[in-house]
Order: sequence, then structure tokens, then C-alpha cells
Amino acid sequence: HWIFLTCRFAGMPLAASVLAWGALALVLGAHWALFAAAGRVLAGGLPDAARPWAWALVWGAFEHASSRWTPRFGVDLLAYTQWRHPSLIQLGALAGPHALGILVMAVNAALAGAVESRTRKSFGALFVALGAAATAAGWGFFELSARPPAFAPGPSVVVLQPNVDQYRKWDGRFAADIRAAFEGLLAAPVPRGALVVWPESALPGWLDDPENAAWMVERARAAGAPMVVGAVAEV
Repeated sequence: HWIFLTCRFAGMPLAASVLAWGALALVLGAHWALFAAAGRVLAGGLPDAARPWAWALVWGAFEHASSRWTPRFGVDLLAYTQWRHPSLIQLGALAGPHALGILVMAVNAALAGAVESRTRKSFGALFVALGAAATAAGWGFFELSARPPAFAPGPSVVVLQPNVDQYRKWDGRFAADIRAAFEGLLAAPVPRGALVVWPESALPGWLDDPENAAWMVERARAAGAPMVVGAVAEV
């Protein structure tokens, strides 16, 4: 959705913004359309027990190819969907992210097959796929538990994230309001030795505007902490 809003913010006509949005949607959807067509041809005639893994291998082939030979499709990596599950992600250490993508697709294809056909073989395929996922997660948990902690306690970080309308960011009439929002967030004491991180997109105007630079240095001195926003404002 932000493509349309960005086009409009840049002053593009409404029709051109809608066209850009629709064209990008077609490009992003092409990967899934090609995968569906190929999977229907290659996996459609297979028995229920083999069909989920055929779909998964077709997905893996498309994902592998598109992540290397197309300008954008590589971000359609199913491994990214498992970012909340570190144990599963460890599978990537054995065979890369596409192995996890194949596993995710196999589980979902097996679940879809079991719901659609409700045969003994389809439920057996689902059991096998879930067993493979459980095995991968168990191995990953074992690998993680055998490792020392990756991070030692260190300085804290304070992240500022005010709700700034991007249409107001470039309007000088709202600069004072935006700065007041930041100053409100910084009113609370900053932990000693903490690093304060700012979103550059929320500043009123450009980062290198003299007014913004001077204001940021002043905020850093008042808080007694270094601040990072595309550059460092030293205390």
C-alpha cells in the first residue's frame, strides 16, 4: 500500500500512482502464479502421500532460482516467516534458507491436502511433514542449547519512535510539533551509558539541515547520551 502513498507524496498523478501500484502487484504476484501453475502440472497427478513434497520441491526450485536471477523475487523466502522460532531456523546451517522454505511448504501443502481430500494417505503425509518439522526443531533446540550465550550484557539502547506523519515531515509549519514530540520522549531520564537511536525519517526536514543538526546536538547534551540518526551527535 505504501507504493501508492509514496507516489502520491511525490506529486505523481492519481492514475499514474494507481498504475505503478498495480504493476508492482503484478510483478510481486508473478512468482506465486508461476509456482502454482508449475505445481499443478508436476504434482497434480501424484498420490496423496507424495504430493506435498512435490509441491515443496517445486517451491524450493522456484525460490532458489528467483532469489538469484530476478531483481526482487528473492524476498519471497518462506524461511523469513519463521523468525520467531530460532530452533527451526537452525536448519539453514545445514542446507541454507531454502531447506527451511521447503519444509514450511511441505507442512502447509500436507495440511491443505488433508483438509481437501481427507484420505488416510493424506493424513499420513501430514503426519510425516509434521514429524520432519518437529525433528528439525528438536535438532535446532539441541544445537542452540549446546552453545554459549551469543551476547554478553552490555550498554543499553534507547530507541525513539514518535508517530510522525510523513506528509508533515516536509512542512515547516509542523517542525515545532515534531521536535516537541521528540523532546517529550526524551523527558524521561536516559540510562547512564545508553545509546539513543533516532529514526531519520521522523526528523522535520533533512538530517544535515543546520537547524536540525544544532537541535540534535543540544538534545544529546541535555540527555547526557550519544545519539545516532544516520550520524553521531556527540555529547
